Amino acid sequence: MLAELKDAAQKLDANAKNTVENADIFYSGNVNKWKKFAYSEMLRLAMRMSKVDPSSAKNWSEKAVQGGVMESNEDNTICPHHARGTLPVSNPVGLVLANRQPDGYRLSETFINFLKNTNDPRLPYFATVAQNPGDNSDLGDNNPAIQLGQPNGYDNEGGAEDITKAPNWPGDRNKYSVINRTTFAKEDAPTFILTYAETALLLAEAAQRGWISGNASDYYNKGVKAAIIQLNQTGATISEAEADDYVNAHPYVPAKGLEMINTQYWIATFADWNETWCNWRRSGYPQLKEINYKGTTTIGSIPRRLTYPLEEASINPQSYKEAVARIAGGDKMTSRVWWDTE
Repeated sequence: MLAELKDAAQKLDANAKNTVENADIFYSGNVNKWKKFAYSEMLRLAMRMSKVDPSSAKNWSEKAVQGGVMESNEDNTICPHHARGTLPVSNPVGLVLANRQPDGYRLSETFINFLKNTNDPRLPYFATVAQNPGDNSDLGDNNPAIQLGQPNGYDNEGGAEDITKAPNWPGDRNKYSVINRTTFAKEDAPTFILTYAETALLLAEAAQRGWISGNASDYYNKGVKAAIIQLNQTGATISEAEADDYVNAHPYVPAKGLEMINTQYWIATFADWNETWCNWRRSGYPQLKEINYKGTTTIGSIPRRLTYPLEEASINPQSYKEAVARIAGGDKMTSRVWWDTE
């Protein structure tokens, strides 16, 4: 994949005849932005190898920087959507959050508490408290002061893990925050494929590790600010001053650099669940509390991979056995993929 990205980026020619224009939903045929995308994606893949192959991670990170990565939120790779209620045009995540299961989720206590404790200006654009979450026209109240995350490991089945038995139970499950319905929980919410904020934070980590030139603090500050301002591309209205105030209030500390960078990456990839999960497995940050909820196949451990589909063993047995033999621990959710070493 890395070699293919390098090859594609080098072959892209801004001076060549180009009739793509609006058929390109990401960049309207802007070749220079596509080159930045290729090298930024190269950086993401390179950093994915930071645990398993630091030498290759360093090498490809350098190539990405030399090629030219994203430089601002104007370079963000965003897929636009329309609110028409069908998967091909609607945001699939927004469609579920807004229409399919508007009352089927709550934001986590871990996430909400972190944002509240750091006075994060993104909180009101991530969360809202709706009186009737099942009614997607109830936009709720996004006042940061009333946002409340639901603790993990509880249900509403009336047993020992019933949510009413959780510490600080607010008396009504609807007092727990759902995702803001004017930004992410809507059918026409944009999908962030790859962003400058992610890129800058990965550059901060590469610099912190001594793999590229530049100051980790500078990359970090740019990444955090970009991650805040990029919410304006979802409909938020966060000012440059608010973003600067947050960055200045939480200065970069080299001794805690990897934790700070990857915790901010956790926030910056909100609604890009797979990327958030992958980077957590790679970096170990933020440090999350494991919950041993009844009946879980991982016995309280946070999953490290997805298992193969059940039918794979029966319709493709030979290849399945060969693949599983290469996985330390076998085909289990607690086993680790090749780049996720102990």
